[in-house]
Order: sequence, then C-alpha cells, then structure tokens
Amino acid sequence: MRDFFTPPDGFHHDALYIVMPIQNVSAEIDAFQAKVTAKYPTAQIVDSGYYGVDTFTLYTLNPYVLIIQLVYADIHTNLVTIPLETNYTMPYGLIYANAPTAATKRFIVAVKELYEG
Repeated sequence: MRDFFTPPDGFHHDALYIVMPIQNVSAEIDAFQAKVTAKYPTAQIVDSGYYGVDTFTLYTLNPYVLIIQLVYADIHTNLVTIPLETNYTMPYGLIYANAPTAATKRFIVAVKELYEG
C-alpha cells in the first residue's frame, strides 16, 4: 500500500498547493488536513467553499492538487484523479432551493426516512 497521499510527479513540497473544503465543515476533513500539513509542512492549503465547473477549469490551468470526492473523477478531461488510500470519508449533503417544489419536498422526506430508518 502506498502512502495515503502522494503528490503527483513533478511537484515539489515547497510549491505544493492543495485545495480542500473549508475547515469546520467536517471533523474528518479537518483531521485529514491536519495529517497532510503535518507530513508536508511547506504545502499551502487553499480553502474552497465552492466546487463548480469553473473551479475544475481553474485547476487545469494551475499547479494545484484538488482534494475531491470520486464522484467528480470524470468532470474534466484535463484532470487526473488519483484515489486516496485512506480511511477518511467525506460527507455528502443535499442542496435544494429555499422554496422547494412539491416533488423536491417528497424526495427530501423519502431521504430522511431512509437515513433515519
């Protein structure tokens, strides 16, 4: 088993920028970030509160490592995804409008029933 996080070839630790979700969203994300910064103390952590298509395009133009969920693995043809070998998990959430439609409300109720089930 390789190390839990190995920067891609060509990256130097003193020039490594790692983009991660903002702190205090998840205890596991915070613990993972602490482990990364302890192992690579010269790496720069860039907090990202938003991941959108423009975000992924930005990373194709910059020498950043973006920590993402595998669901985004194929979002951009010029990005390479290397799964982390770690026991850390990243929480998912649902986003919907402040005034959801009736169908969205039914879906949210169904998800809550499954989750609490």
